[in-house]
Formats: sequence, structure tokens, C-alpha cells
Amino acid sequence: MTGKDPHRYDDMLDMPRPISKRHLPMSSLNRAAIFSPFAALTGFDAKIQDAQHRRCNRILLSEDEQAPINAVLSNLKKGDIVEVTYFLLDPGTDGAGGFAEGEYLTVTGTVTKLEPVFHSFRVSMDDTWVDLVFEDIHAIQKL
Repeated sequence: MTGKDPHRYDDMLDMPRPISKRHLPMSSLNRAAIFSPFAALTGFDAKIQDAQHRRCNRILLSEDEQAPINAVLSNLKKGDIVEVTYFLLDPGTDGAGGFAEGEYLTVTGTVTKLEPVFHSFRVSMDDTWVDLVFEDIHAIQKL
């Protein structure tokens, strides 16, 4: 072998790691944050989040399909616990290259506000809420 000895640093392998007297050791999370600006796939996380939404076109319900929804809505009162599937208008791509109007979401919570004049109500979960319009309801049931 020409040049340098491949075992020249063997004596350092068993040495303890040096600890600074001036600086506290950095946590793994902070150490990882140092390198985050060099992420190779910039914007990839946003694309993954966007792909998880299942966008589709609004499904129009027949009068027979709408009847059970109207029955629950007419008897709805504050304090009721409900599970609601509703349409959220959110135009974008459908993942297959086409255009979609929005997506269907389901929430479970307590009715905290009822506005029959405006055909709307509020469902509150732990620390969030969603205001729903009757026309956007796809399915609802009292729990």
C-alpha cells in the first residue's frame, strides 16, 4: 500500500466524545432542523397532504334520499350529538387529471348553534367547530 497508514486513527476509536463546557448538547430535533432547509423534495409534503383529499363532484340526492335527512334536521336541537357527512366546496383536481368541485367530510360532535332561518347549524368538536348549511348535508344521524 502506498501513501498513508489505514490504521493511523485506530487509537481514537475508543476515546470518549468531547463535551463542551460552554454549550449544552443539542437535541436530536434541533440538530435535524439545521438540515431541513436542504430538503431535496421541496413542496413534496404539501403534495402528499393535497393528494389525501378525495375531491369529487357534488352528488345530488333524490327526494326519497333527502327525506330522512330532512326528518333529522327538523327535530334537531342544541345539545344533540350528531354525525354529519357534508360536502365542502373546494375546487381542485380529482387526482386523475380532471376537475372536481370539492370533497365529502364527516364530523361527529355536539350541535351548539341552530339557525333555522338561515338553514344552518354549528357542530362543535373538542376545540374546533364547523358551520354547516342544510343543502350541503349528505347524511346525518343523531347518536
